[in-house]
Amino acid sequence: MSTNVSLRSGYWPGLLASVLLLAASAAWAEQVTPNDRVTSRLRVRSEAKSDGGLVGYLKPGETAELVKTMGGWREIKFAGSTGYVASTYTTVVPDGSSVSPAAAVSLPMPAGANLVGKQNVLLGIPLDANPSDDYLIDRDFWVASYNPERLEPNWVAWRLVAEDLGNVDRRNTFRADDTLPADFKKVGKNDYRRSGYDRGHVCPSADRTTTIEANDSTFLMSNMHPQLPPLNEVRWKQLEGKERDLAAGGKQLQIVAGGIFSATPKTIGPGVAVPHLHG
Repeated sequence: MSTNVSLRSGYWPGLLASVLLLAASAAWAEQVTPNDRVTSRLRVRSEAKSDGGLVGYLKPGETAELVKTMGGWREIKFAGSTGYVASTYTTVVPDGSSVSPAAAVSLPMPAGANLVGKQNVLLGIPLDANPSDDYLIDRDFWVASYNPERLEPNWVAWRLVAEDLGNVDRRNTFRADDTLPADFKKVGKNDYRRSGYDRGHVCPSADRTTTIEANDSTFLMSNMHPQLPPLNEVRWKQLEGKERDLAAGGKQLQIVAGGIFSATPKTIGPGVAVPHLHG
């Protein structure tokens, strides 16, 4: 695939589906409209399959005449020809009835940097219903939602392409992120010492090796999670290497990575929370 999506972690809002079944015998033409899982536009395919050619889009509130339903797909009349839309993302409405745009769930944008349209989050900014523990940061070579309570990122996102891979040696310039707000507690380079945990990169050092500045950026402590050595130095490292192989082969990856935490996580140092799982 030309764009690989490595969704290691992060939360995207799930929107409720609303699918109405067709009436067995209708005297009117039935119309199809995107339902409330669709917040922007719905792809119309040339064939009833997910990799069918793209022939256009239906926006919430727009309708198209329904021809028939076939399992997970609906055949519609679209732009003077035949198109197909996923049943899961559509609602069938009677012709002539009142149709209003589906209500999209609106989630609040956290404080911090404006990440809209940034290349490191081309697939969207992970959000949840409570922005109080999210502070968005943009470090040029990666972006993140920083959690001032857990003293680490909720998630980190970055684009990875062949042009990000060069010959700069690992810098090892671990340091506090002093560009965080003044009232945030800063995690220092020695705050994991004697905890049994590595300073585990979320955006890997080896993903940013074209310039010294790029590699240095990955050693900010706002890009670290506590990780046990067998994870950081073996399993996580293997996953990162696979991603770089894909990028070196010409793929574009949009990666989001982070931790999964228990309700009362263990902490180390000045109060850095230890993830229960990584993904």
